[in-house]
Amino acid sequence: MEHLEFLKLVRDELERRKMSRRHLALKAQIPSGRVSEILNGTRPLSPYYKGKITQALKLDPKHFVQTTKKRAKMHHPDRMLSQDELHFIRDWYHLAILSLVKTPDSNLDPAWFANRLAITTTQARSALKRLQKLKLIEEHQGRFVRTNTFLTTSKDIPSSVIRSMHLQLMDQSRSSLDKTPVEFRDVSHMMMAIDMSKLPQAKEEIRAFRKRMANILEDGNAEQVYLLGVQLVPLSKLK
Repeated sequence: MEHLEFLKLVRDELERRKMSRRHLALKAQIPSGRVSEILNGTRPLSPYYKGKITQALKLDPKHFVQTTKKRAKMHHPDRMLSQDELHFIRDWYHLAILSLVKTPDSNLDPAWFANRLAITTTQARSALKRLQKLKLIEEHQGRFVRTNTFLTTSKDIPSSVIRSMHLQLMDQSRSSLDKTPVEFRDVSHMMMAIDMSKLPQAKEEIRAFRKRMANILEDGNAEQVYLLGVQLVPLSKLK
């Protein structure tokens, strides 16, 4: 079983049993901080700790296989967007809407989306129609739901559409510096003299970091839509 699937099932089991992570740590004889790190995805899950957690919860491996198959049927696969699809939803609020539909108050009213994202109702209505046309969202029990767990784009391929989307998202970050109290945001920078041969490795680390942050922040009650942006760019002229 994939580690992320195992961790998801453990979190679900803790919730079902109304068991705290501290209690699990005591039963598994693992430091409580270590359990939190593992379940939050900030520490790799080793076979040793996986075995300790499995024994502490008296979990049946067959249950994992059955649940994994069930989840696979319920969840749609990841989807890579084409350049044409990206062009169709190139304005930043399309991506924000895809996250906003995960919040508990989400519904079918374009005015609600407009109010939450500070855009016009016309923009929200048009965006919802575009997302439906691309089959990225669908109506279900009085609300919109996503049809894909994750959306991806091509990596390291020049694209004017993607550049435009990046610029829009960076504008949102810049605007947040003035509008959002510091306790509700985090903005930081650092400068380094780097070994250029390690740039591909750095890009992979950044991609892995983004996924870890998503696993941590999306595990729980979805209340607000946040933007996480990471930029690694040269300040000195490239040779």
